Amino acid sequence: MPAVKDKIKDFVLTRTLDAPRRIVWDAFTSPGQMKYWWGPKDYTVVVSRMDLHNGGSYLYCLRSPEGKEMWGKFLYREILPLDHIIAVDSFSNKNGGLTRHPMAPNWPLEMLSTFTFESKGSKTRFTVEWSPINPTEEERSTFEASHQAMTQGWTGTLDQLARYLRNPPIVIEQSIKAPVDRVWKAITHKEQMKEWFFDINTFKPESGFEFKFLAGPDKKQYLHLCKIIDVVDKRKLSYSWRYNKYKGDSLVTFELFNEIDSTKVRLTHEGLGTFPENNPDFARENFVQGWSSIIGTSLKNFAQT
Repeated sequence: MPAVKDKIKDFVLTRTLDAPRRIVWDAFTSPGQMKYWWGPKDYTVVVSRMDLHNGGSYLYCLRSPEGKEMWGKFLYREILPLDHIIAVDSFSNKNGGLTRHPMAPNWPLEMLSTFTFESKGSKTRFTVEWSPINPTEEERSTFEASHQAMTQGWTGTLDQLARYLRNPPIVIEQSIKAPVDRVWKAITHKEQMKEWFFDINTFKPESGFEFKFLAGPDKKQYLHLCKIIDVVDKRKLSYSWRYNKYKGDSLVTFELFNEIDSTKVRLTHEGLGTFPENNPDFARENFVQGWSSIIGTSLKNFAQT
């Protein structure tokens, strides 16, 4: 009788995160939010595409500090909102095709990942479990010998998540007594934008269009560099938002909702935690005050006149 192989020891890591379960869940299930914390420490997510449902997938691309790109994907097997996610995790090419680990050819080709989210008052107990799927003997040995490296890797990733959660997205909502057409023109026509927003030389509501403008406190003006990411006519406008010569990148999204006699505007600014923490101009409260004034006063007054 052949010898029975010992059960593979799964990798398990638990971390208590200082944020409510809904906030942590959203960080794992929004491709826009994943972009700001997912991956090894100091890596940047340059592609983040998610189709979140049982049988769906998440395709991402990480860029190392040296500029090397690495693709990966999840295939979602089971999603129970706010409770757990079970997915097959692997490296891939840009088309989502299965590939080997670019730096460890004996790493398991596919891994079963289980993420659980447990509410602990105002905090969340997060657990990740990893196990190889149908590994060869070499893959099994590599996995079992890599628990310390996995701990270091996941610790770095969760450190980035914890930092991101200290600066969750800012969401400002405002009802404006004006039709959607009027508000859409106000946020997409440069002649109108300069009346309530900033003086932008060129602007086109087209995906990929880049624009820039100067703004900031009286004593310090920052060159803002932006690129339009997504446009849904009269419904949604998203663009990246970063500062010349400063680390960090964020995403600003305007959403318009048609109400009976008005338009509801939702402004979301995410990724603030990527900006330098030692610069008081980038403090969260400054963004909250700024956007509250811009949306609640400047845009409202302009669109309603």
